[in-house]
Amino acid sequence: MKGNVRTKTLKQETLRKTKRLEVKPMRLTPKDLSSTYNKAVWWAVRRYWPYPPKRTVQGYGIEDVHQLAVSKMIEDLHANKYDPARSSPGTWIPLRVKSIINNVLDHIHAKHHPKPLSSNALRLIPDPNGHPSRVEVQELMDAIKQFPRAEQEVLLGWAQGFSTEEIAHKHARFRTRQRVKQIFRRAINELQYYYKNGRLPSSVAQRRTTQARIKKSA
Repeated sequence: MKGNVRTKTLKQETLRKTKRLEVKPMRLTPKDLSSTYNKAVWWAVRRYWPYPPKRTVQGYGIEDVHQLAVSKMIEDLHANKYDPARSSPGTWIPLRVKSIINNVLDHIHAKHHPKPLSSNALRLIPDPNGHPSRVEVQELMDAIKQFPRAEQEVLLGWAQGFSTEEIAHKHARFRTRQRVKQIFRRAINELQYYYKNGRLPSSVAQRRTTQARIKKSA
C-alpha cells in the first residue's frame, strides 16, 4: 500500500515538473507594444534606421519611425498577422521593424531620386556631352546584369542613389557597410574596365559560374 502511494506521489511530482517545462506560445497584445516591448521596438529602430538620431529625412526622424513601427505592428496584431506559434515577440519585432524601415527608405528615395539612375551612375558613362542617351543607359544596366547577384544588388542600389550604409540595411546578406564598400569598389573597377575594353573582365563570369555551382549543389 505504501509503495502504491509513493509511486502515485512520484508520478504527480513528475507531471508537475513536466508542465513547468512546457513552452507555451507567448501571446502579444497591442498594449504590450507600448509597455512591455516598447524598449525592444525602440532598440530595433535605433539599430536599423541608417541616419543619425537627430537628423530628419523627408519629414522622417527616428521618433517618427518609432511611432510608425508601433502603429504598423498594432495593425498586424489586429489583423492576426502575428503567429505566436511561429516566432516569439523578441524575434518578430526586430524583423518587422526592419521591414517597415525598408519601406520608409523606399518611399524617401522614390521622392528624392525620381530618375532611374543617380548622377554618380550617369557620370560613369563616358559621354562627351554629359547627357547619356537611353541606349547608353540601357547598356550600363545590361552590363550590371552580367554581375553575380550580390554585386548586382550593390550596383543597382548605388545607381538608384542609395548610400552604402542604406544598401547594407536593405539587404541582410551583406551584414556590414564595409562588406558593401568592398563589393562596390571591385565592381566599379570592373565597370571601368568594361568601358575601356568593351567587355567585362573574365573574373566576373568566373564568379557567376562558381556561385551557380554552389547554389546547385546546396
